[in-house]
Parts: sequence; C-alpha cells; structure tokens
Amino acid sequence: MIGFSQDLATLRVHANILDTQGNAASVQNPAWASSNDDLARQGGTDNGGTTIILEHGSRNATGVCTLTFTCDADLGDGVVSLTHAEDVSVPAGQGASIGFQVQ
Repeated sequence: MIGFSQDLATLRVHANILDTQGNAASVQNPAWASSNDDLARQGGTDNGGTTIILEHGSRNATGVCTLTFTCDADLGDGVVSLTHAEDVSVPAGQGASIGFQVQ
C-alpha cells in the first residue's frame, strides 16, 4: 500500500518494469488510472510515462483508492499487456485546530 499524506502536495510513484532476469525493461503505451480522483489524481508523468505525479483531488478527501499502471511489453507490432495495481491510502491529517460546537 502506498501512503499519501495530506501534508504532501504531490507524490511521485514510479513503475519499476523488469524482464524475467530482473533487468530494467522498456515498454510502450504506459498509462495510469486512479479509482478515485478525489483522493489521488494524475498531475503529470515523467520518465517516458513510467513515473506518475499524484495530486490530491480534494484536500479534505480521505480513504483508499486503487492506482493502476498498464503498458505494452511487446516492443514490436504485437501487444503483450502488463498491469499492476496497488492501493493508495490517504489518511486524515494530524489535528490542527479546535472549535466548539453547541449541542
């Protein structure tokens, strides 16, 4: 699980793509998706699309969403799809103020 504190404006997440021997591998058509853009949305990509820059969709939103990375591992005309998904946790921030409420 990836933790994304509300204290951070952005968070960089990199897809570490390896071949069967554990060596870095190139891919085509990298794409990222979030299951809840209020928690974590794409603010941009880097490294040919394999690094996503996550932003908070809503500074008050908390919870868990799923971040999914897909790509084509076949560097030719064919398509060999690779997919990885991982949960992103956006917890509430630490207490910062106190207010009274008449009940």
